[in-house]
Amino acid sequence: MALEVGFRITLDHIDDLDMVQRMAESLGKTARCLIRVKPDLKSLEKVPSTFVPGISLAFEVLNYKFGVTYDEAVEIAKAAETCPNVEIQGLHSHVGRDVHLPEHWYGYAFDLTTMAARLRDDTGIVSSIVDLGGGFAEKRDPSAHDLTKLAAPFSDYADQTAAGVRDACKKSGLPFPELWIEPGRSLVGPTTVMISTVGNVKRTPGVMTWVHVDASCNFLPTVERHNGVSYHLLPGENARAKADETVDVVGPNCSGDLIQPRRRLPRMKRGDLLVFLDVGAYNSVAANQFNSIPRPPCILVQGRTADVIVAGETINDIFARQSIPARLLK
Repeated sequence: MALEVGFRITLDHIDDLDMVQRMAESLGKTARCLIRVKPDLKSLEKVPSTFVPGISLAFEVLNYKFGVTYDEAVEIAKAAETCPNVEIQGLHSHVGRDVHLPEHWYGYAFDLTTMAARLRDDTGIVSSIVDLGGGFAEKRDPSAHDLTKLAAPFSDYADQTAAGVRDACKKSGLPFPELWIEPGRSLVGPTTVMISTVGNVKRTPGVMTWVHVDASCNFLPTVERHNGVSYHLLPGENARAKADETVDVVGPNCSGDLIQPRRRLPRMKRGDLLVFLDVGAYNSVAANQFNSIPRPPCILVQGRTADVIVAGETINDIFARQSIPARLLK
């Protein structure tokens, strides 16, 4: 399909090359490809990883499963010379949310573009595309682990990223490539809220207050990934109510189901609504049915119009694909 409609194809290993060549040849197409690389991030050597505490971002990139080293990229580029239906058009990389600050994006863009210039010198391939992947922070970035901070404006990221590419091109004499980015998380994250209903509120003096809701880590799996994610919470009826109580917001699962720990909220009671902001990235598609809990619907809202775009599940949906072998019913 990708070849038929003309999408770029990202090569992640030299074995991909032979497969893409055979498919392109069979379709009478030219496969336009990028090589996914692990850039040598000299500009970010002192930036710590937030995924793997205790190591640098530069070292983390080398330990990530996707992408190839520079030497491997050269091997792919040279092998592509024998593939008449494959055209290498540039480099792709994805460091992701670890590149938090605009100045980090400058360094990342500079280093990847410098790698593209080096690839030109060693193989003759002039990259017409440099794809920096995703990772641009949302305004209220849940993965930043600090609810008091806001991400820089998009214009700051754009200025710094473009400057990194521009400076690397000027230094190396590389013609300006197309700059590609993949800002999906930063676009979809703020579009979505999760609305939950409060059930039991357990207050143990001197210990903790637990606010039980009908939501779950099943529906917000990001809270258990990437060293946890912190979402802004608001009461549904009075968003400006004073937060005067520290609580753990928990779901019904037996695994702890600690959705948001040690959060300041107004005094909650059964039946109140609790709203989780900025949950659009990853959660809906990664939601699961642990403990046979049906997943909630997704509602598209525009003004006063609301439409169900993903139906909520029922218990029957959960078990619809399961069966008991007849031999066990005898």
